[in-house]
Amino acid sequence: MPCWADAPEPSEQERIADAVSKKNAMLMTADTEIRQLKIVEEFHALTDEETQKLLSWKKHLVDVYRIEPGNVGSIRWPDVPA
Repeated sequence: MPCWADAPEPSEQERIADAVSKKNAMLMTADTEIRQLKIVEEFHALTDEETQKLLSWKKHLVDVYRIEPGNVGSIRWPDVPA
């Protein structure tokens, strides 16, 4: 008879691959937000709120860029800007 068993823990390679995927997705999101705000800036002056949002996304992109997926056990993912 089949029985339920706990799924095995992911391997180190699988955890690193997941971290790389998450990092890439976060970088793409940040890049998209930054590009959209830069387009707005080209055609209209940014509001104070938009300027702060642009700075927050740029900082977020740098924080994510500096993450080393190979150190999967010690990664502290930055919060996404509001």
